[in-house]
Parts: sequence; C-alpha cells; structure tokens
Amino acid sequence: MSRVKLSEGFEKRWPESSSKATECVLNAVKTNDLLLKLIEDIQRPYGISNSTGLVLVALANAKEPMSPHEVSERLVVTRATVTGLLDSLERKGYATRKPHPTDRRMLLVEITDEGRRVADEMREQIHRREKIWFGVFSPEEQQQFIEFMWRIQDSLEQSGETKD
Repeated sequence: MSRVKLSEGFEKRWPESSSKATECVLNAVKTNDLLLKLIEDIQRPYGISNSTGLVLVALANAKEPMSPHEVSERLVVTRATVTGLLDSLERKGYATRKPHPTDRRMLLVEITDEGRRVADEMREQIHRREKIWFGVFSPEEQQQFIEFMWRIQDSLEQSGETKD
C-alpha cells in the first residue's frame, strides 16, 4: 500500500514548511482521488461521470423542477458546465428540460422516472460502500473525522484563499 510520507530533509529544504502539514494535504488529496475513483467505478455502468452524478442527485433531491441556474448555484459550477451535464442526462433519458410555465425565457429541469431509479440505485450502492470504506473507524472516530474536516474547511474558507 503506497502512503504519502515525506523524507527527513523536507523542512531543511523548505524552512517555512511543516512536513506533517504537507503530508496531511498530500494524503487528503490522495484519499479524495481514491474515493472519487471508487464512486466513478459505481457510476460507470450507468454512463454517468462524477459531475453528472452530482447533477442527477441534485435533481432527485429537488421537491420540484429546477432551473439550470438553480442547479448551477446548488453545485457551485458555471451555467455552461451545467448545460453540458444536463445535455448528457437528457441524452440518457435521466432528465428532461421543459419550458417554464410563466416565463418563456426560462427552462425547468426535472428528473425522469428512469433517472430517479438510476439515482436511487447508485446512491444505494455508494452508501453501502461508504459504510464499508469508513468502517475502519468506530462511530466515535467517524464523528471526530467529520469534525476535523469541518475545522479544516472552516480554516480554508476563513483564509480567503478559496475565493476566485
């Protein structure tokens, strides 16, 4: 099993660094990549990418049809990106775009019955595997992990470095 571990001389070469902080970042990125690949492997048989899967789940969770703008805001991606992802979902029969009933300039997007079936089936598989993946931690350790992630997220957001 390959783990990210820095060499002894790291802090000598980079005096303003922390080898442990760098190892944390590199291992978090590696873990993210591994999780995304595993989720992608579950979605592949449905012809869905991770990004398309996020849109499908957002539509499945919506109480009513949404505008493409609402989808892009919910997922924090550009409207152009959402348009391409919706095109893909529509080609597969998982979503449909319809004219807005009161505003002719707008479209509404809704999930189809087949899209809902696929979203539910994929989520069931993903949630089952999440339980296995994080089963290496006790429930208390899982809560600690979540709280550690929140602290990092808060720190990153407060630093202002995450803004475009």
